[in-house]
Amino acid sequence: MEKMTTLRVAFYHGLGDSSNFAHQIPLWIRRGDACRVELADSHAWLKAYQGRSVDCLYLDSADVGTPQCEESCLEEAKLASAFLHERSCILIDDTPFNNGATAGKGTLAIPWLVAQGWKVAHAGYQVMLTRKPAPLVTVA
Repeated sequence: MEKMTTLRVAFYHGLGDSSNFAHQIPLWIRRGDACRVELADSHAWLKAYQGRSVDCLYLDSADVGTPQCEESCLEEAKLASAFLHERSCILIDDTPFNNGATAGKGTLAIPWLVAQGWKVAHAGYQVMLTRKPAPLVTVA
C-alpha cells in the first residue's frame, strides 16, 4: 500500500470572498498536513503558475449567483489541468449533484472534466473527481 507523505493544496480564489476559506486552515495545521494556501485571482494565478504538480485541487472561487460563476470554474479547471497528475483529485464546492445532473458552479466544469477522463468519485453538495482511486491514507 502506498503512503502519501505530503498533501500539496493550492487554493485558487477569484471572484468570491477570501474569508470563506479561512476557517479550514487551522484544521489542516493541527493535522500537520503540508499545504500551501494561495489567495489570488484564480485565472491570473493559474496562468502564471510554474510549480510542481497539484495533488488536490479545490475549486471554490466564484460564489453561486455571481455572474458567470460556472464559466469561471470551467476556466479554472482547464487552466489547472496541466498541473494535475494521475492520482490528483479535484473537489468542486457548491455543486449539488442529483441523479447524474449538476447545478451550481461545477455545471460546466464537471462534464468537461469527465470528457477528459475524470470520474465522479463522490457527489453531494461538493463533487470530487479522480482519475484513479487514491491510496488509503491514515491520519493520526
